[in-house]
Amino acid sequence: MSFFIDPYGGGPQAGFINGGAGGGGQRKQKAPTNPNELYVGDLSYFCEEVHLLEIFRRFGTVESCRVVRNENQTRSLQFGFVVMSTTDQAINAAETLNNQMFMGRVLK
Repeated sequence: MSFFIDPYGGGPQAGFINGGAGGGGQRKQKAPTNPNELYVGDLSYFCEEVHLLEIFRRFGTVESCRVVRNENQTRSLQFGFVVMSTTDQAINAAETLNNQMFMGRVLK
């Protein structure tokens, strides 16, 4: 199931950005509590922070971004987190990027 962090404080909701393919041995991540923090999934194995920064800064100031990597830090686990400076920026980014192609993958 795909989901996003509701910037209105309601927690995970069905809709935007999922946790990627596979996932059998992946550890579960705690859902972000910052209303401006987006969980971004279905990323390419080759996605790095600079790529997330590039696509999300079109929607405002990116406070931080992080791609979660495997234990050897050699490739993406196909998800990450982006913190925007305002809730409006986070909402706009989530709504605009839903189902958009990014590095050969469709963000959900």
